[in-house]
Amino acid sequence: MLTAAPADFALLDPVRNDPRITSTIVPTEHATTFELDYTGPQRRIWMRKRATDLRVENLPETLRRAPVCLLVPVIDEVPSTARSSLACEVCVAGIQGWLRAVDTSGEVIAGRSKSLDTFPAGFDGVVFSELDHPDSEGIAAELAKKARTVVLTRGAAGATLWMANKTFLVPPAFASEVEPTGAGDVFAVVYAIALGRGAAPLTAATVASEAAARVVEGPGIGRLKESWADRFADPPNL
Repeated sequence: MLTAAPADFALLDPVRNDPRITSTIVPTEHATTFELDYTGPQRRIWMRKRATDLRVENLPETLRRAPVCLLVPVIDEVPSTARSSLACEVCVAGIQGWLRAVDTSGEVIAGRSKSLDTFPAGFDGVVFSELDHPDSEGIAAELAKKARTVVLTRGAAGATLWMANKTFLVPPAFASEVEPTGAGDVFAVVYAIALGRGAAPLTAATVASEAAARVVEGPGIGRLKESWADRFADPPNL
């Protein structure tokens, strides 16, 4: 894992202390910090602090050859051109952070970063939500010309998969929603892992949809750990 945070950022302690995780944490004055409001018809987000940008040079050479990689910017801090410097067999992009701009009040609004406008070919998958941009359908169709697959998630309605000039419906997974933050990130992670293990894209998206459904069933990672730890250790049908 490559990220940027202050040395005393306590939320990263579980990562720092987990011997199974190799982490590179770039020193920065502030961690990227968002304020979220769920009281209206749609979630609203304000950026209160922003960490430094991340570069491929920050990543140890050995990790640039990892079997699977996921580029997942939250506010345009990762360049999409990083793909060309990674020797990963499978590389997926969660592009939410390339679809965000910030207005003068700090509110996060729909936009398009330079990273998206210069999006390179070579990604095995692209994942984002229909809520990330008013023209999400058009962006998905545009990126489907460059990436092997594109998945547009639709919350409780499932998702749509673009592949080989065709679209496929990813069935929704039932969930008792409590708090939805993080579901899209988990979808992207599981989708990337599943592709890396040889799953067909539609199977990978279906498994990712089920994982995301468990996340919304509580704060943090919801019921993901208790319901899915054993399955993801050796997932069936992948």
